[in-house]
Amino acid sequence: MAIKLVSVKCPDCGQTLSIEENRTQAFCTYCGAKVKCLKSKRFINDIEKAKAEVSTERIKLRTCLHKMDVL
Repeated sequence: MAIKLVSVKCPDCGQTLSIEENRTQAFCTYCGAKVKCLKSKRFINDIEKAKAEVSTERIKLRTCLHKMDVL
């Protein structure tokens, strides 16, 4: 069975690292920083989508409040 690798970026130095897919953490081979890994790219995409939706809702709310002259 082949080991499946995923690419992650080090939060400290920004280098791209290749680590085993099932790892939850690793250490950067460039700077030694501890790198936490999310188990699923789908989870990451879900988080980004939720952030975008919240941002859109904030804009809508702020627009509504301005129209009501609350802000």
